[in-house]
Amino acid sequence: MKKLTWMLLLTLPLLLMASGAAWAGTYTDTEGHWAEDAIEKWSDLEVIQGNDGLFRPDDGITRGEMALIIDRIMQYDQMADNTFSDLDDTWYTEAVLKLNAAGIMLGAYGQVRPNDGILREEAAVMIARAVGMDMLYTDLAALPYADADQISDWAYLSMAYLTANGYITDSPVNFRPQEYITRAEVVTLLDNIIERL
Repeated sequence: MKKLTWMLLLTLPLLLMASGAAWAGTYTDTEGHWAEDAIEKWSDLEVIQGNDGLFRPDDGITRGEMALIIDRIMQYDQMADNTFSDLDDTWYTEAVLKLNAAGIMLGAYGQVRPNDGILREEAAVMIARAVGMDMLYTDLAALPYADADQISDWAYLSMAYLTANGYITDSPVNFRPQEYITRAEVVTLLDNIIERL
């Protein structure tokens, strides 16, 4: 719960500043998109960024990009030693190592796969870990998804909590845990958590 309180203390002042701002059409490819408001809000907060006037809301997001987004919100200060064979010194390295030190991005078999896309269940678990919701109790029978049997065992508890508390809102039927999450879906999940808290 300490993580959750810390996140709120960091994020609330930013949201209050942004709430008074008139959001200009920052990106040429988000007008009319179902996640437009969340994209504009988190762009104004400089948590997410597009490029050349484009946000690419329906494109996938890499694990390195995800690490950078979470680190911008949580502002971790400790960084782990780089023990990953596939993590070079680049723009996302510091964020990945900070998330590793915080127990958010663990990697497997000596690799962290920073350039790979991130699955929907992986993104949900990382966000749940970051805000301290990954081990909170909830009714494990709360998953209403027809494809709940496709959710990995290590992701089930986080998914159950996020679902039971209304943070996942994109589909009442299927979660599609083994599909890659989009940039718009990541922003919406973050926005849902902050708004509901």
